Amino acid sequence: MHELSLARHLVEIAGDEARRAGAARVRRVRCRIGLLRQVDDLLMREAFGLAARRTLCETAELEIEHAPLRGRCGGCGRVFAMVDWHATCPVCHTEAERLLGGDELDLVQLEVETPDDQDHPDCA
Repeated sequence: MHELSLARHLVEIAGDEARRAGAARVRRVRCRIGLLRQVDDLLMREAFGLAARRTLCETAELEIEHAPLRGRCGGCGRVFAMVDWHATCPVCHTEAERLLGGDELDLVQLEVETPDDQDHPDCA
């Protein structure tokens, strides 16, 4: 289950960023995962829960965005999203000369709680 190693990495990065911001805890982690990572969302959420134990992310909600596989056309140079692994340009029907993206694992956004938020729960 490679989701666990990806989740550990994500928790580590989120924790580092949260500490840098002076956060007391992380409420939400939003990430972008590319199609080539072949991540199962359910397994990733379970792995995140395991990896987040006893960290600032322990109670955090994980939101997953999916990044499509994209190609650059060898004929017209257009960048296009590949659908169902088809690497043919939708405009000129030439094969993609290069794959772009699809292997992302990016931390997109953190929602954190600071000590000030804890002192004033009605303002959160």
